Amino acid sequence: MSSRQIESEVALKQKLIILTTLSLFLLNGGFARPLHSPTPIRLAVILVFDQFRSDYLTRFSPYFLPAKLSNGKVGGFRFLMENGANFVDCRFDHYPLETAPGHAVISTGGDPYKTGIVANNWYNSNSKKETYVVADDAYGQSPRNLFSTTIGDELKLATGEKSKVVALSLKDRAAILLGGFTANTVLWFDSKTGGWVTSSFYTKVLPNWVKWINDGGRAQSFFGKRWKPLASSSAYHFSRTTRMGQSPKNALGIDFPHPVTGGEDHPGEAYYDALLTSPYGNDLTWETATASIQGEQLGQHDVPDLLAVNFASHDYIGHVFGPFSPEAEDAVLRADRALSDFLNYLNRTVPGGLQSVLLVATGDHGVAPIPEYLQSLRIPSYRLTTRLVEDMVERDFTAHFGPGPWVADFIPPYLYFDQESIAKSHLSQEMLEKEAVRILSGEPWIEAAFGKTQILEGRLPRNAFGTAVAKSFVPGRSGDVVLIPRIYEAWYASASAQGTTHLTPYSYDTHVPLLLFGRGVRPGIYAEPVKPNDIAPTFSFLLNTQFPPASEGRILKEALR
Repeated sequence: MSSRQIESEVALKQKLIILTTLSLFLLNGGFARPLHSPTPIRLAVILVFDQFRSDYLTRFSPYFLPAKLSNGKVGGFRFLMENGANFVDCRFDHYPLETAPGHAVISTGGDPYKTGIVANNWYNSNSKKETYVVADDAYGQSPRNLFSTTIGDELKLATGEKSKVVALSLKDRAAILLGGFTANTVLWFDSKTGGWVTSSFYTKVLPNWVKWINDGGRAQSFFGKRWKPLASSSAYHFSRTTRMGQSPKNALGIDFPHPVTGGEDHPGEAYYDALLTSPYGNDLTWETATASIQGEQLGQHDVPDLLAVNFASHDYIGHVFGPFSPEAEDAVLRADRALSDFLNYLNRTVPGGLQSVLLVATGDHGVAPIPEYLQSLRIPSYRLTTRLVEDMVERDFTAHFGPGPWVADFIPPYLYFDQESIAKSHLSQEMLEKEAVRILSGEPWIEAAFGKTQILEGRLPRNAFGTAVAKSFVPGRSGDVVLIPRIYEAWYASASAQGTTHLTPYSYDTHVPLLLFGRGVRPGIYAEPVKPNDIAPTFSFLLNTQFPPASEGRILKEALR
């Protein structure tokens, strides 16, 4: 064999070794991507369907649009489920499950102990008042209580502020926590004025395209409509028409169809509340999201832009009618059609079509069934009241330690002590925590209770409850005692409360969809456990940005090309 042949054989073996090594790397979870994609991501989209249980995509899927329509257009949820990555075991693992913490997790990748967003509201022992999560004395509303930047903030930083970021929701807390600190436009709906508003933290003047929507009276145009079932009656056979425990909020009434007037003769605050508690609130949100793409020229720049949208009407509807109602199903079926319209709009207007879009659809939390409905099936479920906890602790402390007041507030799941009374008594904070835990843990409706000192010293059980509490605790915000109720039990404002709620660390509240679609995403059904925390690092990787500093999720590499 000549020296040239030997050199050629050695070179061939070296190539084979490199290829084999690379193959093993990829098989063992490694991944690679081209440095210069021929079709770059022009628009990243985050769609958060509020109070959206994972089973909504399975129970109602027979009535979704086909993935591909006969006219060449694409469908809604089914299109994303079949042409994107469908993570069927996506769960939050923080506690409590509410709108604000959920959105902060999605936008930052961090749990509440890192984001500071432990609940929608918490008690401030200095002001002796409840603090609303996005309240700001200087600006009205802002993200000042958020400890971390968001996906959008990091995108702005990475592109020298050239990227545009827009976030909107009917709820201020959802829009602000999705948008972060540097968003160009952050909008929410004001039921007093009947229009989209923002905060001076972002801008003192609404963009012209927003003024056009407000001045055009789009929110008022739904007045007098009847919310009727979208599909034939056979489509709702997985839903129940029982009205046990349902709350006929905002004059929507008990019987479906529902008149959307709020009981008023003309649009007013009661009407706007009724509007939000109907699919028409989602319609208004979809239309505004679509208008923002044109108004802000999203996806038309040489750097990626970001649009983040929350659809809050699912939450309002679920609270009133419950997750097994025809109203909840109807809202999902309508969202499927609206999603289809939105995807086809993106395909037409974004250069490169859907191939240059990165999109995720998920939920911020789920919801429990209405207690009375479960009771009718002999499934244990009870309504607890916040006053029950306050009175129980107050009576016990008064009997053992003298007159109080000892309880400053109970904002489920956080119990707050009156710090002035503790200081005057010279009693140990930890001793009072242990006493509260002792008496509350003995109640049949309490699954677990933990004191602040126990939590901060890391003396929590090594189970899902301990993990959820540890991931959500921020001293000064999270209270002195954290309570976890039993399955299918939750706290309500009064004994006469109706409807249902969410809060708990159980699957009906934690399990949400996660559909990832677009540039760089490998379609398929993925059964591995994932978390909404994984959205931020995955988006950051695909957008070539730094992870938000609070991020502790992982890149969903199994679904990347």
